[in-house]
Amino acid sequence: MKAGWERKNLGDLCSILDSQRKPITKRNRTNGTYPYYGATGIVDYVNDYIFDEPLVLVGEDGAKWGSGENTAFIVDGKSWVNNHAHVLRPRREKVLDNWMVYYLNHSDLGKFVSGLTVPKLLTR
Repeated sequence: MKAGWERKNLGDLCSILDSQRKPITKRNRTNGTYPYYGATGIVDYVNDYIFDEPLVLVGEDGAKWGSGENTAFIVDGKSWVNNHAHVLRPRREKVLDNWMVYYLNHSDLGKFVSGLTVPKLLTR
């Protein structure tokens, strides 16, 4: 780490909005124009949204978490996020969205993964 830099916990740099995620089964989805995001990107398009802002998503399960795996990505605008992606709102006075994505994608997040059958990336 560079001199003068500080190590921070994720929760110090962003709000974790996982409690606002809502999965919709394929059978219960109504086709629409709003992206429906999962662990690795857009899964479908639905007729409603739960977020309308720039956010950083990180795969919670069904993703890869090694350095260079690109598990984090930015979404902007109206969207719906299911329970397979962590939803992060960066505290932009502390960290830029692009920097957070870069850092998460170039770090080995495997040490934060728990579970044998279905591995999950933990936020705590």
